[in-house]
Amino acid sequence: MTSLLYFSKIPKKSLAEKIYTMISTVDFVTSLSHLPVMLLLLFGRDKPFLFQSRAFCGVWIVIFEYCQRVSVYLVMILSVSRTIALSFPFYMIKENLAILSVIPYSLFLVLDTVIGTGVYGQVFFYFIDFGYPVKGWPNPGKRPQKYDPRRAMVMKVVDTMVVIEILVPSCIIFISFVASVVQMRKMIKIGDNRKNANRASVTIAIFTTIFLVLNLPFFFYNDSSSIGYV
Repeated sequence: MTSLLYFSKIPKKSLAEKIYTMISTVDFVTSLSHLPVMLLLLFGRDKPFLFQSRAFCGVWIVIFEYCQRVSVYLVMILSVSRTIALSFPFYMIKENLAILSVIPYSLFLVLDTVIGTGVYGQVFFYFIDFGYPVKGWPNPGKRPQKYDPRRAMVMKVVDTMVVIEILVPSCIIFISFVASVVQMRKMIKIGDNRKNANRASVTIAIFTTIFLVLNLPFFFYNDSSSIGYV
């Protein structure tokens, strides 16, 4: 919340500051989405409260998964723009194009949900073992038993979309991080400037490493548990 207030008060934002504002907004919404889950942990998982409604479960999953994935995408834009600025200092990045690229990515995320639920027949429901809603079959008897080529193809499409949504941006973040560090190491600096470049390289390394290590395992676990776990 404090970071969101800080960046929102900056009058003329640079591209990095605009992205930081968007990331802070996504983080704030993600934090709010944890409140219903916190109530369950306080009063018991057998009392789902708002999660009794499948409609609310659906809204919660869509918002939560969207925030997860779009945060990775925003960090990717931030990382790539920094790499471009270091490698090509005279190149003018089209800020509006970079920001507006979130729109088609968001539509891609919506398409993923539509395919998984509308075509494959999964529903949103509260799963007591996890303590939060999931996508799947609440009744094992309703889960498709016979092999259906059409459904198998749909699942391959969904799996491919998950890779595009999570793994591809994360790989781009890592590659841009490596390129940034290499580029900064190549810069010929003297005295304090050299030290500042080294410090900046370490900062980028720490930020990227922590982001990937903390986020990727949870993303993969979440996706593996939401596709056909129950």
